[in-house]
Amino acid sequence: PLNIHFGKRNGNLTDAEIDFLATHSRLIALEKGHGADVHGSTEAGVADTARRLKQRNPKVKVLFYLNAFINWPGYESFRTYRPEWTLRDTKGKEVMKTGTVLRPDPSNADFREWWSDVVAAEMKRGPIDGVFVDALPQALTPALAKTIGAEKAKAVVAGLREMIALTKRKIGADKVL
Repeated sequence: PLNIHFGKRNGNLTDAEIDFLATHSRLIALEKGHGADVHGSTEAGVADTARRLKQRNPKVKVLFYLNAFINWPGYESFRTYRPEWTLRDTKGKEVMKTGTVLRPDPSNADFREWWSDVVAAEMKRGPIDGVFVDALPQALTPALAKTIGAEKAKAVVAGLREMIALTKRKIGADKVL
């Protein structure tokens, strides 16, 4: 089996690319930024590509990508993201993945609700078969515990577990997580 995980940000997939994907893989995860330049957001780009893939091969499974612990840009859903859901260090400073990309705080119940709602909405927007949840192991790094404190680090891990379970309940047993 060949599983494909990728994103094409700067243009629609060509018919030849759709044909290749639909005939070479039964599981395709569409990455952050996929189709965002053409469709205005990752969500719209993924939904469009999923429709095209399913038209070519209804059996292909298409996964939406949403990082659980990094707020990568390009998602329209981030318009409703609240600053108070951002992870902070022991001194109250925002925790960043990169110089411009924030980390959310999965120990926050409102964030978990929002995140799982975003995923559930994408299952309805297009013919999406599930979600690829990324960056979970990053919550277990000793460097993070040092930055946010041991108790907060435990709360983040517990929050991620709760968020995954909540998401599964919302998307249903027939969807991949």
